Amino acid sequence: MAVDVLDDVLDATGGQHRPGQVDMAAWVAQAISDGHHLLCEAGTGIGKSFGYLIPAITSHKRVVIATSTKTLQDQIAADLPRILAVAGVEGHTPRTAIIKGRASYVCPAKAADYDVQLTLGGTSESDIDDRVGVLINWWRDGGDGQRDHAPVEVTNAQWGTISTSGMECPATRCSYKNDCPAMEALDAAREAEIIICNHHLYGADISSEGSVLGAHDAVVFDEAHRLEDALCSSVGITLTPRRVAIFISQANTLLKRIDMDTSQRTSLTSDLWKRAKEFEGWMASNIGNVDLPLHGSWYTSARKLSDTVRAVSDAIVEITKQPGATFELAVIGHGERTLNLAGHLVGDLAVLTSDDGSSNGHVCWIDPGPNLRTSPISISGSFSDRAATVTTICTSATLTVDGSFEPLTRALGYGVEVSDMSEPYEDEEPSDPLRYMSLRVGSPFDYPSQAGLYLPQLPDPSDPGWGDAVADLTNDLVARAGGRALILCTSNAAVARIADKLSEHQQSSLGDGHQILVQGAVPRQKLLDTFRTEATSVLVATMGFWEGVDIVGDACQIVILDRIPFPRPDDPLWQARRQAAADDGYPPFFAVDLPRAANLTAQGAGRLIRTHTDRGLIVLCDSRIRTRSYGRTIINTLPEMPILTTIDEAGAYLDQL
Repeated sequence: MAVDVLDDVLDATGGQHRPGQVDMAAWVAQAISDGHHLLCEAGTGIGKSFGYLIPAITSHKRVVIATSTKTLQDQIAADLPRILAVAGVEGHTPRTAIIKGRASYVCPAKAADYDVQLTLGGTSESDIDDRVGVLINWWRDGGDGQRDHAPVEVTNAQWGTISTSGMECPATRCSYKNDCPAMEALDAAREAEIIICNHHLYGADISSEGSVLGAHDAVVFDEAHRLEDALCSSVGITLTPRRVAIFISQANTLLKRIDMDTSQRTSLTSDLWKRAKEFEGWMASNIGNVDLPLHGSWYTSARKLSDTVRAVSDAIVEITKQPGATFELAVIGHGERTLNLAGHLVGDLAVLTSDDGSSNGHVCWIDPGPNLRTSPISISGSFSDRAATVTTICTSATLTVDGSFEPLTRALGYGVEVSDMSEPYEDEEPSDPLRYMSLRVGSPFDYPSQAGLYLPQLPDPSDPGWGDAVADLTNDLVARAGGRALILCTSNAAVARIADKLSEHQQSSLGDGHQILVQGAVPRQKLLDTFRTEATSVLVATMGFWEGVDIVGDACQIVILDRIPFPRPDDPLWQARRQAAADDGYPPFFAVDLPRAANLTAQGAGRLIRTHTDRGLIVLCDSRIRTRSYGRTIINTLPEMPILTTIDEAGAYLDQL
């Protein structure tokens, strides 16, 4: 049925029929129907969203679609009406819902609090340029309260005055829960049959044993190459001085509003600041890896901070729960949010100091912020527990490394691959819920005729002259291509070096110049919009632009990658993953570093060809791709295309575009 509906949808919308998309839809439909796991690598241009949405909609089952970003959530949601317009005619029309994190919605409690502060003169309309008030009125007049749908753009600081985080939100315990757009979206998701969320939110559902999204039959992970990192991030701890300071500020303001005795309030908050500064000082003097649970003076500092937070929390409860005590609803909401912040803070400090084994399998480190962070080294255990009861489908344009799904299956905890789910089991167990099938669907684009891969002969990246050599080559190629270049770097230093070289050339050039766009100079979306519309512009950016950038047509005819994007050797999480691989008998470099580098290289290179008519050149300025044995693995992870090795060949290729 899914394939028939796919044909009908494409006919109705004027879409292109692609054999690969048909294969994907048929396999996804079978996986959902039979309840088996599927890994599907679908090349760029296949139309993955139709390939999994239509089988999900026609399955008559409850299916979650989890993708990597809010932007992609909105793109997937935009496809639903076109599908439902056809699928609904053929039978059951499922209820659908999109759910994002709480910080994406207006918080009615904070909006009410804002009104109060404005009335009291605590906030000036001129301070916020009327935009916060516009947002509040838009929501109260029927808007859905999502920041992404707001009628005006606001800064993060402005949005923060009327939104809340998961740590701050009391959820069902909030006095404003009946008016809350986040709770409304969550309730709608729990009633829906097709739910669109992001990876982090699905990670929260795993951690809460299903209390966020409720029971479901299957989950499709779009952009699944990013799933491991997102799930690790969703269950880790981040403890920063700013997080503690926000709690202290909220608590101090609340204690004033509930009329706590000034001397008592001063004593409590002073003690809280003292313990917070002690803990911050400990973090600042212990940059690097930290053993869990905390011990010695570290344990003492964390426990003192926790005890002081708890004392403030207890004082708030004591005053607000006194017989006959009455407060405005906005004050009650303020108290609920403050207590929730306190609860999360105390809970995280308890994890750091507890010897009950809750921190086993986690790595902890302090970065120069100083910020303390923890992360599970692997999520294979929690993920495989979920996969034992829910059908999982992973899809992305880059799931394999040199044609193998093995790095992904090891990271997520899948079992053995089978070509047919009717195959007998090799052991005595009655079933293996982690067995999976796999499908690779090639891109419909003709890479051999649409793209070339230039591997220049440059110094090794360890050579002191490598950076300048890359900048010089980039400058030459940009001039030859007439701009139209996306330059992807692995460090901020490389961005600055290349941007400076291009700007220097611009200033000395007598001809028409190219607009040099540099990440960080203006907001990301403005950079991309300018790059799309200014045909000869050049965009120089770092890791945040290696994925999720979609520039079609002549605006992008050359993509330059400065080096192979290996994980940092001193990153604590990656160090822990390497050690875990070694403990399991795997070579750390080939099991951990190479798969990530190959996958991200493929993502970066994938920014070039986005349609059947795009043409251009990919340049990888890392000589290790030619001189090291692993270079072939990275090349084999890219689409097949002609390889160029001299500047003359590269120049001739650019000339004929």
